[in-house]
Amino acid sequence: LWQGNERYLHRSPQNAVVERRLSGVAKHPYHAHNYPYQLVEEPEGAEPYFRAGDWHDVYLNPKDSTVAVRFHTVDLHGPQVVHCHILTHSDQGMIAVEMVNGSGPSACGCDLLSMEERRPTLP
Repeated sequence: LWQGNERYLHRSPQNAVVERRLSGVAKHPYHAHNYPYQLVEEPEGAEPYFRAGDWHDVYLNPKDSTVAVRFHTVDLHGPQVVHCHILTHSDQGMIAVEMVNGSGPSACGCDLLSMEERRPTLP
């Protein structure tokens, strides 16, 4: 999904607490580079490894396809990579770049790519 230096999946301000709802995490382990994230709520399935308040950098829960996470955009800014942690999935396009930069509401934006732009291109 890398679209050059002006096309990002999401934008987040620096030094902010960002909350996001992830989907598809029952089949695709979500991995975020640079910022660990905290589970905001107790996911379905009663797994002892996934509790509200726990910190992760990879999340896969076959019993619940969505989860709310929170992370703090401190220390690092600029492009940040997020992807499916199954390497063959990343290689086929389940990888994106988010931008962390700026401050205030104008520095925040979610789902900035159209569905067509998100579709992986297979060789």
